[in-house]
Amino acid sequence: MASVDLLTKIIEHTKATCDQEHIPLLLNQACDTPDRTSYIVDPSAPSPLPSMRAGLKLLEQAGCEAFAIGCNTAHYFAKELCKDAKIPLLHMPALTVDWIKQQYIGKRVAIIATESTQKTGIYAALLAEAGIKECVLSQEQMQTCMDCIYKGAKAGKTAAYQEIFDSLIAELKEKQGAELFIAACTEIPLFMQNSPHKELFVDATEVLAKAIISFSRGC
Repeated sequence: MASVDLLTKIIEHTKATCDQEHIPLLLNQACDTPDRTSYIVDPSAPSPLPSMRAGLKLLEQAGCEAFAIGCNTAHYFAKELCKDAKIPLLHMPALTVDWIKQQYIGKRVAIIATESTQKTGIYAALLAEAGIKECVLSQEQMQTCMDCIYKGAKAGKTAAYQEIFDSLIAELKEKQGAELFIAACTEIPLFMQNSPHKELFVDATEVLAKAIISFSRGC
């Protein structure tokens, strides 16, 4: 789903009047890659890193000049993956935090993502490094977020959980002073589009899509 979301946003943001004006892309869809969350929670579980390395090698052999990862959680493996890489990684969390630093100076930021993405600490570390204040979700708020993602969006019941999602965002604004929200999960934009708070969101996948286009265009 993350790959489809990323490709869709790349197409949406590419200024093209015909097929030939779109950017060249290769997608490695390795469905047999071990579950990343299972490994993060329990390192004795099969690691997805060998499969990710194999996929990267295929992209390099095909002539790609850069690569990207459409899943936020999978960036947990980015550092190890890049040790063997011959091409640069367009790092979605780093690009997103850099965008916030440039466009939203002084804003207090909340990360809206799955619990596994939160546990990796990727966004939290980047925000701290950039001097951006993070509003951390409480355990109860995290559970509400997980319910919206898994019982709502992933179960095809986004509309039923829309009000719950909007209440969560309102609570983070009022109680914790959050002024900006990072949509760090593929399902979050499904709630954003009908939310009264949508203007307060930065969609990490959208930031990555624009970066991929810029890299391809050489700008």
